[in-house]
Amino acid sequence: MGWLGLEWLVATGPFQDQFSLWLSVTLVVVGVLNGGVGTLILRTRSNQTAMPVFISLSGIAVWTVSQGLLLAASTNTLAYIFTTTMHVGAMVGVTGALHFSLSYASRNDWLRLRRLGVIYGVSGLWILLFVTNPLHELLYVPSSHAGAIVPIRDALKPLYFLYLLNSYALTSGAMALMGIEYWNAERGSVYSKQAGLIVFALFIPFFPNMLAYSGVTDLNYSHWAFGATGLLIATSLYRYQWLDLVPVGRGQVIEQIRDGYLVIDSQRRVVDSNPSARAFLDVDEVVGSSVADVFPDCLPLLSGEETELQLTLGSAVVTVSRSPITTDSGEGHLLLLRDVTEQRRTERRFRALIENISDVITVVDYDGTVTYESPSIETVLGYERGELLDTQTLDRVHPEDREDASERLANLAANPGQRERFEYRVRHADGSWRTLEGVATNPEDDDLIDGIILVSRDVTDRRQRERELEQSNERLEQFAGVVSHDLRNPLNVIAGRAELAMETDDEEHIEQITTAADRMETIIEDLLVLSRSGQTVDDPSRVSLAAVAAESWETVQATNATLEQTIPEDVHVEADRDRLLNVFENLYRNSLEHGRPADGDGHLTIRVGLLADDGTEFYVEDDGQGIPAEERDQVFNHGYSTHDSGTGFGLSIVQDILTAHGWDVTVTDSTEGGARFEITTDPPEAELPPTKSS
Repeated sequence: MGWLGLEWLVATGPFQDQFSLWLSVTLVVVGVLNGGVGTLILRTRSNQTAMPVFISLSGIAVWTVSQGLLLAASTNTLAYIFTTTMHVGAMVGVTGALHFSLSYASRNDWLRLRRLGVIYGVSGLWILLFVTNPLHELLYVPSSHAGAIVPIRDALKPLYFLYLLNSYALTSGAMALMGIEYWNAERGSVYSKQAGLIVFALFIPFFPNMLAYSGVTDLNYSHWAFGATGLLIATSLYRYQWLDLVPVGRGQVIEQIRDGYLVIDSQRRVVDSNPSARAFLDVDEVVGSSVADVFPDCLPLLSGEETELQLTLGSAVVTVSRSPITTDSGEGHLLLLRDVTEQRRTERRFRALIENISDVITVVDYDGTVTYESPSIETVLGYERGELLDTQTLDRVHPEDREDASERLANLAANPGQRERFEYRVRHADGSWRTLEGVATNPEDDDLIDGIILVSRDVTDRRQRERELEQSNERLEQFAGVVSHDLRNPLNVIAGRAELAMETDDEEHIEQITTAADRMETIIEDLLVLSRSGQTVDDPSRVSLAAVAAESWETVQATNATLEQTIPEDVHVEADRDRLLNVFENLYRNSLEHGRPADGDGHLTIRVGLLADDGTEFYVEDDGQGIPAEERDQVFNHGYSTHDSGTGFGLSIVQDILTAHGWDVTVTDSTEGGARFEITTDPPEAELPPTKSS
């Protein structure tokens, strides 16, 4: 590369001096141009390819400038200096070109310090040999020719040609790497244009240099060709964004990605693969094999029967998709294998959580339309899975709660990221009302959900227990009032009469003590019945209504009163027998105590009969005084009584026991003007009390 064909320059001719001057100036300009481009690249680009480009162009600049100055050298010393720097620049230039090509193609194995150091180390040895050549003359024998010491063809030693071979090898390697990048790049893409220009820029000086050293041409035209090299590199730099858009090498991307790929040709043979695909298939090499032999599970994809497959390959769950590709040899296929093991595991875990959680998870769009319901909708509200999709969730909210629910949904729709706590009554599939409490959230910027999430919990039973607890507390307060007031009077009577009896021995006082004690016993018995009357009935049984009515009459001390009972023996109801006995006993006592005239004289008739043949409605009535219409709303209140000897608990006990059974009782006039109590064992469904939104 260092030989200049100077025999031609010393030939006699009229234009010898003019041509030498023109050639010298041209080479210096070309050198400055390449040096300027290299410096610009180093200052304006920061990626890993900028430095080797600068090294290569700087070497070319030293090479061409030294060549130009050598032509003007007038002493042996200058000729020696320029000859040496010319060969140094040539060696640096071709070494930098290979370094750049390795970096551009992302051949990272060769860019490691050890391997790159070997390449630069060998080039450094050649530079050392040129610098010390006057001492050992291993490369060429310096000769005085036209006032300059230059290596001419006849003076070159065999080691010099080895140097040429090394230089050509470095240049050829650089062009080969860039040629591969050009071939692999998509035709017409910016990357193919980049690689094509660089190949051309390297080839322009390489080819004439080979012609000169092979003796085909007398003059080495490669020095002028370097001017075109600088222009091509500048064009690639600014026209095609060279060093801004450097492609990532196939080895770095395809070979290292987690997804596997197989390229299948028109004959269904594997023509390319990456390590991930081979790992999925548990084979070392598949190229050249029939896909039916190495991956038969993918055949439905190739035949068009499926668009995507999910397979278990070893311990991994893999999805396989196909893309058609067109090559020069015909139609082919690209199979992409993606490991979704962790994704599927996460999906199964999430699905298990959703399917087993007792709370209802609902997703509604901003118009209130249901887009998702969790499986717990079956156990909580009785609807089949998918039954509520595309329906309006507000249609199932209690009318009294609907306006508040609508306002809250509108507020959530208008304010992403906000959260609302709620408690509403919602209709069950069987028509009843259930109370749900929960949290509604509008996830911010979540395209996957695109709506409002409602997480609801059935608190109907809890609210019922709270109401029962409130009733129990009220009953305890009433008991305290009875103990502190109603029992105190008989106790005072007993204490006073006992003192008088001891002083006077009058038996009348003993009778009053006995009466007061009986009064206390009645109050205590009523309190015991009342304390358990409001509890629910957990284990009812089939009870003969006629038998219970008759047995209750036998326990009542009835004077001047008769019972007329017309209920057939075969009529049964589902009830707690002992508590149903208390109902009839208290209704009978109420008639006996309040149905007679104020003087207590006269005969009283009590009747028990059916209002419905199946026993779902029956009555207890008397022919006594009856209950005035203005008092009928109060007779079931605890402690209310119109008789001095009454406790006021009889009818409240009746109502509590019937309520515990889920039954209903009303009071009206009997057929003969007395009081009539009508009992319904299958009353209309009562709505739950209104809830308060949290």
